[in-house]
Amino acid sequence: FKQKTAYEIPKRDWSSDVCSSDLQQPDRDRMQAMATYVRRLFDASSMLTVVVHDTSVSLTDAEGRVQTLDTTDKKSEERAENGYVKLTRKTHWDGNALVSEIDVDNGPKIERRYERSEGGSEFRVSTTMSGGRGGKRTLTQVYERPL
Repeated sequence: FKQKTAYEIPKRDWSSDVCSSDLQQPDRDRMQAMATYVRRLFDASSMLTVVVHDTSVSLTDAEGRVQTLDTTDKKSEERAENGYVKLTRKTHWDGNALVSEIDVDNGPKIERRYERSEGGSEFRVSTTMSGGRGGKRTLTQVYERPL
């Protein structure tokens, strides 16, 4: 799928939610890594390849980065951004939509919802973040199937 458009409510600087100049260096590094992780979740890739397996889904972006999501609704402990960001992820099917719930340690709660349109011509990735100073924010990226 190629990216078609994105809907964002509201646009803001994600790093302001998690950075503070008076933190110790290891804390600053962790908070900067958290800001980078969140920013990457909200950045749209120009293309997304989706492969559904029996108990997992693989997502490959335009840069070749692959993310495999276990769809069995079991919690998994993960690390991101060179180990600075600790998170728990639980992914499950909700009808035809794949829902991934991400709980960042000492950070926001994030839900990513992956859905194919009725006719299969579009694929939507909606990312909702709650927590932090900004309240609840949602970004929906829409990809269309290449001809």
